[in-house]
Amino acid sequence: QISALLGARATPFDDKLLQLLEIYEQGIAQFRARDFSNARIHFSQFVKAYPEDILANHYLQRASEYEKEPPAAEWNAVEIFTKK
Repeated sequence: QISALLGARATPFDDKLLQLLEIYEQGIAQFRARDFSNARIHFSQFVKAYPEDILANHYLQRASEYEKEPPAAEWNAVEIFTKK
């Protein structure tokens, strides 16, 4: 499960973000299913609209890396972050 802060409670919610979150969630599902090519495409779409999103950029980078050189068969899709 991935949790991310989307905005302050008093801030009006961005309808565009709601639509793009579906693309983001598809990217996560594809990433976990080892479909790195399609995951990269979905994360690219999200990052194009929200280039400052650190987590989406991380998954985009990982999907690109794994597309070129897939992880070992025992890979469980767990990503460990070493920076805040």
